[in-house]
Formats: sequence, C-alpha cells, structure tokens
Amino acid sequence: MKRLSRNASDEDILDGVREWVALLIEERYAEAHAFVGYRAALAEHWTPTLLMTVIRNHGSVEARSDGRTFRVTPLADATGGPTPCHDVHRFDADDRDEHYLGIVWFDLPLNGEWSDLTATFDLAIDGGEIVLELDDIHVM
Repeated sequence: MKRLSRNASDEDILDGVREWVALLIEERYAEAHAFVGYRAALAEHWTPTLLMTVIRNHGSVEARSDGRTFRVTPLADATGGPTPCHDVHRFDADDRDEHYLGIVWFDLPLNGEWSDLTATFDLAIDGGEIVLELDDIHVM
C-alpha cells in the first residue's frame, strides 16, 4: 500500500494517484488494488476484477449494450472530452476527524480521451502517514 508523509503536498498526493493510474494503464489490476487502501465497509467490495469491470464498462458493473469497452490510457496522450478534474480537497479543521484529512477526485483518460469517469479517494491517516483509500469509480 502506498504511504505518503503526513505533510505531503497536494502535488505529492496527486503523484501518488498518478502512480496508481500507471498501474491501471498497464492493466495490472491486482497491483492497483493493493496500491490503495479501503474503508472497512469497502474492503470486501473492491477487488481487482471489479476495478477492471468498472473501468471496462465506463463506471458500471454491467456490460454496455453497444458492446464498447474502455481502458485507462496514458495521461499525457489524452485529448478531447471534458477538462479533467485532478483535485485534492482538504477538510477544514472543524470538518476533519482523527482518521481523515480530505478527499481526492481524479478523472481518468479512457481510450485516449479525457472522460467523465472519476476515481474518488479518502485521504486516511494510518500510523501517522497518509494512505489513499479508494472510495469509488463512477461517472461524475
């Protein structure tokens, strides 16, 4: 599991997400699954197979009726589509608890284009370090 310093910058956090995306680009779903953490309620939900399925079906567990499939492609090569959102939102001190510092939204490039498929992560504190916990991958 990827761990970041408690004082990691937003760019450091986004670089961690980009490492995860690089695994998806190579279709290394088991490694991508192990790279991030999961809230207890989601630990049994997310599997390498579910990661692959949700990406291939553009955010759904069901195959598309048109038969089209998708794969994550390199960030640097993505064109068109909506302007991607790659954002770290840190909770205000009043909204923060001892376990979560914030959230990350990261739009994924699919089949060479920016898409509206977004991975969301919780910024969790574990052993004094930040861990990216995958919350969801869905169409925003």
